This record gives sequence, structure tokens and C-alpha cells, in this order.
Amino acid sequence: MVQIVFGTFFAGFGGVFVVAGTSVSDDGFALFPGAFGLLFVAAGLFVVGRGLRQLWLRFLLGTPTLLVPSSDILLGDTVTTRFERGGGSRRGREGRREMTASLICRETVTYRRGTDTETVHHEARRIPLPVTLDDHPQAVAGRVQVVVPVDWPPTIVLNHNKVQTVVEVLVNAPGLPEDRSSFTVLVRPALRAPGVRS
Repeated sequence: MVQIVFGTFFAGFGGVFVVAGTSVSDDGFALFPGAFGLLFVAAGLFVVGRGLRQLWLRFLLGTPTLLVPSSDILLGDTVTTRFERGGGSRRGREGRREMTASLICRETVTYRRGTDTETVHHEARRIPLPVTLDDHPQAVAGRVQVVVPVDWPPTIVLNHNKVQTVVEVLVNAPGLPEDRSSFTVLVRPALRAPGVRS
């Protein structure tokens, strides 16, 4: 919904420049506001299109959730989580499907170059996770074993640097669009004591 509002604002803002560019007399200055406005209109329509697609996918497939039994995930832990899609249409729930999952380490760095601020996203590591799909014809759900290696980068959130762990779940079904969901989990920089369960 936010994407639709934001995209509509961008497209409307660009439309003002397009109108201004076409209303100016035919000289060299009319080209700049018109072209500038068209860029904003194109960007706004793109964002609106993405927002409408997200609404359609939510109606068709439902709302994804990842249920994590404990927020206290340490290095070397194995945590059984549950992925579910609530709601959605009958078409989105029926049929044969496959589910895979990955544990991803993403790094975000923000830095200044001259007077500009730039943000760079980097996928530092990705490993597959064991998945058990529920044997139920009317449900899109299953268990995901989140296995955190001992040498996995822990979560760091600073002003200009973030290291985050993401569980990505991908559900494939014939005749349906790609169903990819991402969930950020907190990995603490510590090892669990021997004999203590996660």
C-alpha cells in the first residue's frame, strides 16, 4: 500500500513537469521540464506496478509468517521454525508445491562520496536449510530448520554498517508466480553453553 501511495505521488509530481513542458512555447527550455517529468512519471508507475503486484500476490497467496520459538539464537544453534501462509485464495492453496529455504548473511554499508551518500548491499554468505513441507492439500506451510554455523557472522546494526541474517523461503507451484519471502532473525555473537538447549 505504501508503494502505491509513494508511486502515485511520484507520477503526479512528474505529471506536473510534463504539463509544464508541453505548455511552454516551442523553444529549448520546454525539453528539460518535459523530460524531467517523464522520468518521474516512469519511476512512479513502476513503483505503483510493484505495489499492485504485491497486493495481488497477497490476495492470491496469503500473508507469509515465520514462527521462531525463541529470539535468542546463538552461533552453532539449530532452531526449528515454522513457515505459514495465512489466507489467500483457493487457487493459491491447492496443488502440488515445492518449498526450499536459505540462510543468508546480508551486509549493508552506507558511506559518503563527496557530497553524496551511497548505500551498498552485499550478500556475504548463503547456505541451504532443511525443509519439511506439510502434507496437507489446503495449506502452504512447513518446518524450516535454521542451522547457524559456528563461524556465521552475528547481527551488527551500526549507523553506517549492518550485518543481518535473513531466512529466505521460496515456494514453487505450477501455474503460480514465484513465492519468495524473507524474514530477518537476530543472531547473537555468542556460543551456547554445552548442555543448554536452544
